[in-house]
Amino acid sequence: MLNIMVIAYQGVAIEDLPKTEVVEERRNQLFDAYIERMFHRPTRLKVKQQYSEVQTKRWLTWLAHRLVEQSQTIFFLEGMQPTWLQGKGERI
Repeated sequence: MLNIMVIAYQGVAIEDLPKTEVVEERRNQLFDAYIERMFHRPTRLKVKQQYSEVQTKRWLTWLAHRLVEQSQTIFFLEGMQPTWLQGKGERI
């Protein structure tokens, strides 16, 4: 979690950090900042982004829901089950 905080708030002045006493809000703000930073970080590779930010967030949300349904907190590709893929569009 500390690494996520370092990346999310790198270069942000203390007075500009979100101020809230609600833990869940603070966690959401942290992850929103982290995700935003990861989408806009400079990369060494000069390749076209294959998926849009919206598509990526949608699939990450889908994956998070499947993990919650399976009572998992860490994603392992080999842990995916065919039952996770409900429609033909998901079963490539």
